[in-house]
Amino acid sequence: MNYNTMRTATKYFAFFLTVCLMLTLKVEAQRTGEAGHGMREVGKEERQERIKALKVAYITRELSLTEREAQVFWPVYNRHSDVREQKQKAIMQSRAGGSGNGVQSYSGESVKMLDEYFRLRQEELEAERQYYQAIREVLPEPKVALLLQAEHRFHREVLASLKAGSQNAPQARPINPGRPMPPRN
Repeated sequence: MNYNTMRTATKYFAFFLTVCLMLTLKVEAQRTGEAGHGMREVGKEERQERIKALKVAYITRELSLTEREAQVFWPVYNRHSDVREQKQKAIMQSRAGGSGNGVQSYSGESVKMLDEYFRLRQEELEAERQYYQAIREVLPEPKVALLLQAEHRFHREVLASLKAGSQNAPQARPINPGRPMPPRN
């Protein structure tokens, strides 16, 4: 096989894989939606694994990764994804800390929480910088730029899909039945 044939075959395979995964998600969403639960019935971990599989197929297709590039790229990407997830969890935990009443006093506790938050954000930024340098070593420059765009587009599509699915979910009932809920936008 020549290079162009192999590249085309890889693109078709990635596209086929993406379509199969999307159809599986759609059928599963319809099946569980008929029970009135939508995607809530599917476990959080299972949903995250499906989204990760879709993301792999999407990025592979968008970047037109060769087999050699994919073998070097995905381990770097997966390591960074784990680091990014850990950093984001730490940031969320730092934001959730405190007195718990939603209003922070101007005490040393508030200042410490803000310092910790900014320290964690700085660590996150440094991890992103290291990731960027590592990706530049394994992918050509044009594909690095495409990667950032592909990740952004994928996240937008997932959010749009989740938003569309949530419109079919049952609406919450008002806390005070005497006062109507404000309309949702």
